[in-house]
Amino acid sequence: MSEKPSIGIIGPGRLGSVLAAEIRTAGYPLTGVNASTPSSTEAKARILSTSPLSKKELVGRSQVIILSVPDDLIQQIAAEIADMALPSKGKFIAHTSGAHSTRELLPVKEKGYDVFTFHPLQSFADSKATFKGCFIALEGDEQAMPLAGEMADSLGAFYHRLTSEQKVLYHAAAVLACGGLVALESEALKLLEAAGLPPDEGLKALLPILHGTLNNLARLGPGPALTGPFARGDSGTICAHIDTMKKARPGILPLYSHLGRVSLELADHPEELEARIRSVLEYNDKNILPGL
Repeated sequence: MSEKPSIGIIGPGRLGSVLAAEIRTAGYPLTGVNASTPSSTEAKARILSTSPLSKKELVGRSQVIILSVPDDLIQQIAAEIADMALPSKGKFIAHTSGAHSTRELLPVKEKGYDVFTFHPLQSFADSKATFKGCFIALEGDEQAMPLAGEMADSLGAFYHRLTSEQKVLYHAAAVLACGGLVALESEALKLLEAAGLPPDEGLKALLPILHGTLNNLARLGPGPALTGPFARGDSGTICAHIDTMKKARPGILPLYSHLGRVSLELADHPEELEARIRSVLEYNDKNILPGL
């Protein structure tokens, strides 16, 4: 598209606020924002230096309307927009959910809007997050894909088009990689606390090795980046881990065993050594520790 269309954001939360700021920096006219209440709409508009608009005003003035709202509200807001009886020709409506597809936008699609989904694979914990260099999953109408792709390019992101059936699996992978990592580190911090390190010292201790691991993963890929006893084939160390964790934090053992099996798939050990380590993990699942 030669001229960038105007964009309005419904739901200027953490993701929506970053998106509003970056699309304007990328040269898209920002029509305004609409939040859950008039007072929060006013407050968000002041922060973003844009117009506080009602939903109907925002839909009427914008060529592209992006719903950056909780997943459970997408269909409801789409139905509200469909009931507004506003012109829809040449207009686009999108949502930013990772798990849901454009099926959630069926009410507005039936009214003539072109629809798409625009999900950045990025953690938006605060306003310092950015779209630059991140992956964006696109899905939706064929007519909407050129616009969606140009938006991703303008934000400095890269993208891939998914089908509606692929989105849930894609989002599960994202949750495992991001939220799952945070949960995993929380469990590691609990083990360190049981070993005598206070939580703040434990986090300080883990961050350098985490940064190093992520750098290795980026440079080398999963197999070569794997380190530790599963990579080395240290069955005695693995056995000691299991024995100690059974006393300190037994609830984490199923997770340790599962990640151990995945690690063995990445490692390249002789068949006998791999079988020996797998037997340790299998015994662990049965709450028995074999002597090695």
